Amino acid sequence: MSTTANSTKYANFFKRFIAVLIDGIILIIFGFIAFGRQPNEIANPQAIMYNILAFISNWLYFAIMESSSLQATLGKQLLGIAVTNTHGNQISFGQATARYFGKVIWVVILIIGLLIGGIGESTGGHDSPYWAVAGLLFIISFLTLIIGYIMALFTPEKQALHDIIARCLVVNDRGTSATIPWKPLIIVAILAMFVGRGILPQIPGSNNSLTVNSTPTSEPIPTELSSPAETPSPSPIETREIRSQILNHLEGLTLDNIQITDIATPRTYNICGSPLQLLMPNKNDQGEIDWKLDWTQGGIAYVSRLKMHGYSGKMRSLFPDDKGGLTTVDETMQLYTSAKGLVLLGFNPVDVETQKLSKSYKADNLIIRKELDSSITIINCDNGGNNSSVIVEPFGKTP
Repeated sequence: MSTTANSTKYANFFKRFIAVLIDGIILIIFGFIAFGRQPNEIANPQAIMYNILAFISNWLYFAIMESSSLQATLGKQLLGIAVTNTHGNQISFGQATARYFGKVIWVVILIIGLLIGGIGESTGGHDSPYWAVAGLLFIISFLTLIIGYIMALFTPEKQALHDIIARCLVVNDRGTSATIPWKPLIIVAILAMFVGRGILPQIPGSNNSLTVNSTPTSEPIPTELSSPAETPSPSPIETREIRSQILNHLEGLTLDNIQITDIATPRTYNICGSPLQLLMPNKNDQGEIDWKLDWTQGGIAYVSRLKMHGYSGKMRSLFPDDKGGLTTVDETMQLYTSAKGLVLLGFNPVDVETQKLSKSYKADNLIIRKELDSSITIINCDNGGNNSSVIVEPFGKTP
């Protein structure tokens, strides 16, 4: 096909847009079948692997379909349009690959921006000059996405940016007979489902460190404790004031804005220093809980309020910081069951004062079991495999 051919041979922007929507719906359905539900978070290994698998399967879908004798994806075929080279012939797999990567170049720029923004956050917060570079890349990414596709409205041969990169045209189909490349598509689908349903669930997910919880980092504990003369004990009045302050902080805990994080079960995790298989809880495991928890980890006292409704809830924890004050952290708690008892996994620890994810506090993991004498045993674990027993009592205002 000559590039000077009549413009009516080129597929218009509207047809191409509808075809993209149809292909998007097809790929979303396939992704759900092959890989399951997409993780809510984006920074944990399971979510990263999910996105990599989705990217590879999308690439193979477009590259196989457009380089086949069909010369079109299913969406394009339904709209009666096809992809050709500049001479009107079938494109190669390499050319189809270049065309696909030309479509997603904006994603690459966006990821680079996010990585640079992460460096800025870890080195100087929002005042870091890295954020200026990241912001510029975000703008470039957005413009590449928008302008790259809108170009099809104005170029003589209705080419978008990815068409120009791969030296392709999108034309109204001439009605030539062709068949869908079922064999390679079925092979890709089987491999995707094998990896998505077999390997992907075995990758740890969520930044709650499904391995174990940990306490916030703190200054090393002195090897010699101060004598009572050097560190006077607080008076009864001061003690009551501290307890009142703690209870006031814990009173504000609500079950609003719970961020549920899906994890595949059954699955074995390293919890409390040993492998433990987690299962979804039974109906009789759920219930209403409002407890006050006390434990000590690394010589630091922690006081928490745990509220559960059904299979999910929240826990607010208070502990002394290195400035002589109190730090308050909220986290979402989700219920699972195991051979050792009920397991509560924490997710997304948020500093209550700043309302940002805490960088130093890793989410808590609690193992809860009802003993033969009807007493309740609760164990909290840190990421070094250390266990701490927890004192539990109904939450109330009375110190």
